[in-house]
Amino acid sequence: MSRSYWVTMLCVMACLAGFAMAATALPANTGPEVFDKIDADAASGVLSAEEAVLYKFYYGFDQSQLPAEYRPSSFSPMKNATALIAEYLERQDELSPRTIEIIESFLARPREATQDRATYISPTGFFLLTYQTSGVDAVPLTDVNPANGIPDYVEKIAGYCDYSQDFECNILGFDTPPHSPYYYIYFESMDYYGYTSAVGLNGSNITLHNNFLGFPPNDDPEGNQWGAAKVTVAHEFKHASQRAGSRWSEGGWVEVDATWMEDIAYDYVNDYYNYLPYGSPISSPTTSLDSGGSGSYEDCVWQHWMSETWGNQMILDLWIWRKTHQSQAMLASYNQILINYGSSITIGWPIFTAWNYACGPIKAIPGFGYGEAANYPNSPNFQTFTTYPSVSTASVNYLATRFVRCRTFSTSPGTVNVTFDGQNGTQMALTAIVRKTDNTGVLERIPLDGNNDVANFALSVPRQLITEVGFSMSNGSTSGTAVTYTLTVGQADMVYQPAITLSDAFFEPEMIPNETASDVLTVSNTGDPGTTLHFDITVQDGGAWLAVAPLTGDVPQGSSLPVDLDYDTAGMAPGSYPASLVLTHNAPGSPTTVPVNLTVVVDPAALADGQAHGVFRIAGAYPNPFNPLTTIALTLPRESTVTVDVVDLNGRLVRTVWQGSLAAGPHSFPWDGRDDAGRMVAAGTYFARLHSAGQMSTTKMILAD
Repeated sequence: MSRSYWVTMLCVMACLAGFAMAATALPANTGPEVFDKIDADAASGVLSAEEAVLYKFYYGFDQSQLPAEYRPSSFSPMKNATALIAEYLERQDELSPRTIEIIESFLARPREATQDRATYISPTGFFLLTYQTSGVDAVPLTDVNPANGIPDYVEKIAGYCDYSQDFECNILGFDTPPHSPYYYIYFESMDYYGYTSAVGLNGSNITLHNNFLGFPPNDDPEGNQWGAAKVTVAHEFKHASQRAGSRWSEGGWVEVDATWMEDIAYDYVNDYYNYLPYGSPISSPTTSLDSGGSGSYEDCVWQHWMSETWGNQMILDLWIWRKTHQSQAMLASYNQILINYGSSITIGWPIFTAWNYACGPIKAIPGFGYGEAANYPNSPNFQTFTTYPSVSTASVNYLATRFVRCRTFSTSPGTVNVTFDGQNGTQMALTAIVRKTDNTGVLERIPLDGNNDVANFALSVPRQLITEVGFSMSNGSTSGTAVTYTLTVGQADMVYQPAITLSDAFFEPEMIPNETASDVLTVSNTGDPGTTLHFDITVQDGGAWLAVAPLTGDVPQGSSLPVDLDYDTAGMAPGSYPASLVLTHNAPGSPTTVPVNLTVVVDPAALADGQAHGVFRIAGAYPNPFNPLTTIALTLPRESTVTVDVVDLNGRLVRTVWQGSLAAGPHSFPWDGRDDAGRMVAAGTYFARLHSAGQMSTTKMILAD
């Protein structure tokens, strides 16, 4: 529909009963069938184009003028008055003066001055309600609550108007429409709930149904009549606010927003449930969100998803944005607001479609998705799988999705596995909606590679905890043609495996010659119940200094086995001696290697006796570990200019202990655990370094807590 229409004419609300039934279930001569017949007869030449337009207006405003074959069998309010007025504007130059006169009289009727016309100012003084007390457009005249000369119907409507203005503008912050001093409300007998007319650049007035009797059911405790009236006022006043801010530059998206407002303003009425069974993203997920050029009434869940995820402020931000971006495509505006909130259409679309899957008495999951999901219609399944593996191959439109429902999995421990082949270069996404056996839900976004593929991906929820899984194959592109995919769903039994856990990842013993010491490596089986971990140990690069026992073992699940490492440095010269324990086992990740790096240092007693003057090296630090003081011992074979410093694990300088000339022989320097600024450093591992003319020797030191 053209932007000029939204700027210059009516923004018509509809809450259609006929659209709350499937086309195949509609009774003869309902509103949609009548309009279909008019269009078909115009196409075949039975009716002229002018007659077709006029008959549609007769349907909405004066059905007595319709030939019998075009009359509905019962009251059936229509939702497509918007398209009707757009068609009238497009064809106006082709219509006869008499037809234009008739149509204009329908649109002008509520504002005509008549003898039985009366007015009422709402309690807040914001609204002036003009109503008829007799004739076709007369309101119900009951005047008992209170009996004050004003029809109760008019007073109730005035109260709904005051509430909607206060809630939408003062509480939520949406634009207040122009009023000088009043905003005008009219009443009319018609087959629409109401409509909003443009006045001037950004003004408007509202026409409401004159009694709301016989309208579709809702959940209002006061009855269907008052529920319909409440949401109509909220809906139409949102149109007035839109007009004030962005001048209806959004096309049919204004209906998405106004229908959303019905539920925000009057959450308990739920009249919008009547739209959802037909054409909504829930009931028609394979139809693009903007099918026909924009969203419409039934697409209100698009804004429900946003406001229930990020709050009503997000929708207010959208309409603030629209005031300065009226020429921007509405989908681009939605995308920008989503980006501002850390998402986007592409990112959010798979989540939105997952919410739409989990709807209705059958598929809603408590605490998952929409707050009212259980009251929404059941989403349709493109396919239902009960045997595995099963394959689905299909295509999906842009801003649409397909649902596959998977049930009857084995209850034995295992996994549900997914393979997906999506069309390359597209915005496809695969989302799993998992209903668990405790009736909670999990949404799992299945990662696809750069070609929109994934092979044998196991869902995170174990199969034995799954009641059913829904898959949403969504296309988050905002335009383009349908894209193809193949989904394969399978299941696999649990393979019970042991798991190896070691007490230490490495050993670094530091010893003096002719000394013995030992460590213990604890091998644990942390795998699945009932498994036994078997391991064999091979010592690589080790000499007589390292003895390991036992070299083989079996460890039941939940148990551990100690492996002794015995060191003996008899006859060994100072230096580094690397070795490795290689554990071959029946757990995933075999083999596992544990480095054992022995450092033999000079005996301090030998240094004191002057027995090791010929070695350039740091002999060690004593005590080690220490807190807060240790002594760094070193020897020099000749007089040298040297630096003795301390660095951390990342090689960053902590403290320069000595820098200058030293004579040949043994030397020692204390370090008190402080850096060059005199600050105490954190507990941990440090290295003392001796370096001079290209030579370096280091030793590890541990500053204890």
